[in-house]
Amino acid sequence: SSIGYYWDDEGRENEFLPAISLSWNQRVSSNASFMGEVWLVGNTIVGGPGMRLYSGRKNTVDFAILGVADLSYGDGIFGIPFISWTRKMAK
Repeated sequence: SSIGYYWDDEGRENEFLPAISLSWNQRVSSNASFMGEVWLVGNTIVGGPGMRLYSGRKNTVDFAILGVADLSYGDGIFGIPFISWTRKMAK
């Protein structure tokens, strides 16, 4: 689990927005873990649950279902599929 924050100007001068992130990762076997992450940037929330599959020591594949919501308008998009593959290049 982790929590973090940073400031982002989104390309606009003198308008820095705080970004807050919460994440969680629970290993359930030697080959898989459940995870979740939520980002709050200004009035926008992005995040959702996911699963990470491990292939050896160097490869991981992440599957997630993300949602994006704009708090100022009260609407959002939910159920966006997300897949990523990561290969560690270090020895």
